[in-house]
Amino acid sequence: MIALLVTLTGGVLAPTDRPDMTESAYAVPIGNVQVETEAVSIEKIVKEGVSIGEVVYLNSLIKTGIFKNADVHFGWTGLFSHQEFVFRFRYSYVSEGFALAVLPHVGYDYLYSQKVDYFGISFPFQADLSERFSIGSMYSYFRMGNENNHFATLSLGFSWDKMSLFVETALQREQTWTVFVNSGIAIQPVHWFQIDAGGYYNITKKALISFVGVSFAVSFMGKS
Repeated sequence: MIALLVTLTGGVLAPTDRPDMTESAYAVPIGNVQVETEAVSIEKIVKEGVSIGEVVYLNSLIKTGIFKNADVHFGWTGLFSHQEFVFRFRYSYVSEGFALAVLPHVGYDYLYSQKVDYFGISFPFQADLSERFSIGSMYSYFRMGNENNHFATLSLGFSWDKMSLFVETALQREQTWTVFVNSGIAIQPVHWFQIDAGGYYNITKKALISFVGVSFAVSFMGKS
């Protein structure tokens, strides 16, 4: 995924919720609006020896800081389909080299049922292991229809100069357990611009999702 940050008054890129599945435990600062967009994602799944592909454009998330360590999010899946709108709130507890957040969220099916599709809550966590290594994890519960669903991640990040890498595993419980292994790379040539790309591999369904995208943020209140 590709991420871009544009600021009007010298702000810097806040930690994004992509490219890994583990959401950031850090909120967007007050006065900033940050948009994170997956420009295109390509999923390939093999069923009975036949490869099936699907392309989705512009999965997007808009975030703005509302007070210290808290932000609100509005997003959607797909520019042309608009199957679902997403509403989220995040509050973060931040200490030196450590952050833990509470992230309630609601999904609204705009295209078909025109009603709430799911609701849930996530608990993302991030910590610095050293100057270059960090760890992240998240547990999520969400209810979709009459089903209780669970999602958990564990990621390891490595940063060097203007580049960072991550590897991650994730478990999702819907009707059955689904296992993911993920990896990606990010390059940040300047403080306000980041390029990243990655992929998720669903071991259970034998599906590969690769993606690229753009994100940007505007600061209205000087340096954060």
